[in-house]
Amino acid sequence: MKYAFIQKPIELDDPVILSTTDGDYSMPYVSGLLQWLESNGAIIEDRGWETKSYGNLIENGIEVQFESVTFQFICSYDNFLIKRVSGNKAKFWGLCELFKETEC
Repeated sequence: MKYAFIQKPIELDDPVILSTTDGDYSMPYVSGLLQWLESNGAIIEDRGWETKSYGNLIENGIEVQFESVTFQFICSYDNFLIKRVSGNKAKFWGLCELFKETEC
């Protein structure tokens, strides 16, 4: 089992910044997370992440509504930023901990 993101404390930051373990681009990993979220009921209106260029996922961000939390995913090279838009902060950070454990 190999993690996609460096396993460092999140420290209740906002935005939460995760970095890839091998310095790889974060987009393919985050695209996989978006696919998983959507298959589990998340609402993602911006479909650009499904394209070869990843659309607004790079630098601009894509908004995701999952259960009672709304957040934005942003990729910047090997970094993956997660910004809370609305909803319970504890649930947001719990989701970030889950995202951090993405395997490659």
